[in-house]
Amino acid sequence: GSIYNFKREIARNAKPNGQWNDYEIRVTGTPPRIVVTLNGVVVNDFQATAPNRGLAPGYIGLQNHGANDTISFRNIRIQELEPVDEEAPETTATLSPATPDGNAGWYRQPVTVTLNASDQGGSGVETTEYRIDGGDWATYSGPFAISADGDHTVEYRSTDGAGNVEETKSVPVKVDRNAPITTPALDSENPPNALGYGGPVTVTLNADDGSGSGVAVTQYRVLPSGKWVTYEEPLEFTQPGEYEIEYRSTDVAGNREAFAAVKFTIREPAPGGDELTLGVKPKKKTIGARGVVTLRATVSAGVDLDEVPVQLCVRAKKKRFQVIGAQCAQIDLAPGAAVTQPFALRAKKAATGKTTKVRVVATSPGLETLRAEAQVKVRKR
Repeated sequence: GSIYNFKREIARNAKPNGQWNDYEIRVTGTPPRIVVTLNGVVVNDFQATAPNRGLAPGYIGLQNHGANDTISFRNIRIQELEPVDEEAPETTATLSPATPDGNAGWYRQPVTVTLNASDQGGSGVETTEYRIDGGDWATYSGPFAISADGDHTVEYRSTDGAGNVEETKSVPVKVDRNAPITTPALDSENPPNALGYGGPVTVTLNADDGSGSGVAVTQYRVLPSGKWVTYEEPLEFTQPGEYEIEYRSTDVAGNREAFAAVKFTIREPAPGGDELTLGVKPKKKTIGARGVVTLRATVSAGVDLDEVPVQLCVRAKKKRFQVIGAQCAQIDLAPGAAVTQPFALRAKKAATGKTTKVRVVATSPGLETLRAEAQVKVRKR
């Protein structure tokens, strides 16, 4: 059972003299592995390192070990072995589209993944499996699509008929089909009333891209300038006036959000001294025939006034509107405070197709009577 000059036998299992022994030498692979079996027991297992120790074209000989040995041979045969499949299949992944259509390797559309496995010279591919983002393994039966936003990893492997399992491979698939969403937040130490905020306003723009590629830039413009500016920090507005700010965000993949706008007003500061101010504003400037309009009247007291009672009354010229509910309201106004009182009016038939002035009158004992007007248009039928 020895392999001359390389490896002695690892076991002995010969029968007594005069009995026949079953002896098998199995040679496989390149460089060859030589396994010697004597009477059903492996007595040597040798892995060669030189390819020429295999079954290259040559001779097979039988010999006695020595001149004085008497050895007989019978039932000698040489048998070609069936090929041994020790190699795992090879699987390749193909993406469609082949090239990302977004920036930084991101796709802005669904991606189709196709897996092709081969087992050349082996026992043939038995199964191909895949999984996405570390989920459960699934049997591959045909191309599949990845459409959800995110930085995904597709892992795959194949197994052949001999049970050889391919080492797991992977391919990254980054999908971002959706633009970011920007949300504005307004903050002020002076809460708004019907006429607007009573002091400086801070505008914060918060952008989120969900599971996508991430927000690359947020932009804004203050109308009517029309010039887009990169948003870097909260915006401060201090001067009285009406403001409209448009904003939008773009993600790393290149998806740009449709612009939206936020509107607000910083009202004129409350008067000093001992005066009242009055303003009026309709919720809608145009209503339908026989429609209802809500009028918001805001009265402010000077900081030097004591608490004063104020009566607000609403009137429509030429009696084209009918007041719903009380025509007048009584308010106790603190120094420097502002109170908004709503009035509801229904358009009469005479108001149809016309623009009518609606007036609010503020009176307080010892103070000047104030009047404020707003125009309301009633559409034709």
